[in-house]
Amino acid sequence: MTSRALRISVTACLIALLLGAGCPDPPCADDDTNSDDDGTDDDDSTGDDDSTGDDDTNVGDDDATGDDDSTPQGACAGTGADIVVPLEQPSIQAALEAAIDGDRICVEAGTYPGQIDFLGKSVELFGAEGAGATTLAGNGAGPVVRLASGESASTVLSGFTISDGHAHSGGGILLEGSSPTLSMLVLRHNHADQDGGAISAHDAAPRILDVLFLANTAGSAGGALYLYSSSPTLDGAEFEDNAALAGGGAVHLAHSMAEMENASFTGNWTGGSGGAIELQFSDLHGSRGRFATNLCDGDGGAIAALESSVRCDTSIFVANESDGRGSAIWLEAWDESSALELTSSSVIDNVTWGGLAAVSAWDASPMTITNTVFAYNAVGSCGAVSGEGDILISYSDFWENLGDQYCVWEPGVLTLEETLFVDPVFVDTSDVFYAEEWDLHLDTSSLLLDAGTPPLLDPDGSPSDIGAFGGPAADGWDLDRDGYPLWWQPGPYDHGTYPALGLDCDDSDALTFPGSGC
Repeated sequence: MTSRALRISVTACLIALLLGAGCPDPPCADDDTNSDDDGTDDDDSTGDDDSTGDDDTNVGDDDATGDDDSTPQGACAGTGADIVVPLEQPSIQAALEAAIDGDRICVEAGTYPGQIDFLGKSVELFGAEGAGATTLAGNGAGPVVRLASGESASTVLSGFTISDGHAHSGGGILLEGSSPTLSMLVLRHNHADQDGGAISAHDAAPRILDVLFLANTAGSAGGALYLYSSSPTLDGAEFEDNAALAGGGAVHLAHSMAEMENASFTGNWTGGSGGAIELQFSDLHGSRGRFATNLCDGDGGAIAALESSVRCDTSIFVANESDGRGSAIWLEAWDESSALELTSSSVIDNVTWGGLAAVSAWDASPMTITNTVFAYNAVGSCGAVSGEGDILISYSDFWENLGDQYCVWEPGVLTLEETLFVDPVFVDTSDVFYAEEWDLHLDTSSLLLDAGTPPLLDPDGSPSDIGAFGGPAADGWDLDRDGYPLWWQPGPYDHGTYPALGLDCDDSDALTFPGSGC
């Protein structure tokens, strides 16, 4: 096992041990009923100021809850909240019970233990100071948040860290028959005995926006996210160091359809298949995704698809590992079919110990690969692409993959069109041990510039470059969600021109952007 694989495995084991041992209870939120003192020395047990003469009597700006909305204190001031916790309601659950559809519930900074249920209400619940300052703590019980009563997209949960939940399914959040909006959250150190360490969703259609899934675990499938008969939309999700024993180190989809943009998967692990994502009878469309250092003991270091369809464009697969087959992507069909469309992507330095190639298929067809570069993939009998179904490869490049570049077995047919075998010449490959640290932008001397398939154009209207920074979506990289897209043009970051264009020099750090380090 490589040092990278050992590092990932050790990390996963430590996570499991920590969760099994339990964690100390976090400090509770301040429950002092006089904590909202405003200097008048006349606060009472209701937590609001009697000196104004307009509280609890529906005077002035009072709403149906009977408390004064005109003078909220703390970070919730000026947010337009209808209910403030703990100023107007002592707990988040009490606020949810008091709320009516359309209300906005603002929660002051602090740690709030226990579980909450949205009760089917269309309300917005948000932490005033964001996830860094406001925590919903499961304290070993869960699900921490329950959205299981038909909540719609107008039900919003935003600005919290959700941690230390533990349940049979969905240690952090349980979704059943609901379609809420989950945004600007951190879900960390949650555990499910079965599926969905952070989130378990059944018959759900959540919008998951700018959410970090960190070190969540599952005893079966979906270390971070488990989806059954669901249709999620993910934009700006980050999955790091999640683990599942049976499959889908980060995400497991069953009988589901997912749309995913600007998602990153780093250091996730499973004892089954799909180090980052496992699909069963599902469809996945991903754009501008980055899969790095994911590991599985089965097949598919990054993605494993059974009887499923995968479409990936403008994506990076780097330094993923599989003890089985398919170091980056594995497809398999039993009774029906699996298919892959891979466009404008970079598949670099992935390693499989079980044979076959970086992208492999068994009884799956077709595989259509366009505008993609395969370089430095290793150990498999076919270094880059293999399968027994039909494979169409066009306007792609193969360079220093160990073994044959591609293999196809009957009854499959391999079709090659405008295939290159040249050094891609990336901007920086100086780190000989960790390819995930490479800069995979093309150097200005690369022969892959303007060499892509004619129907595709780069954002500037020129012929498409081959690889993850070519094609019409190349100008939309923003993994750190700081609002500044990563530069896509060939060559290193141009400190003279790019800051004025608002282009980011570091797409992994939201605190580094033009005007703040670029």
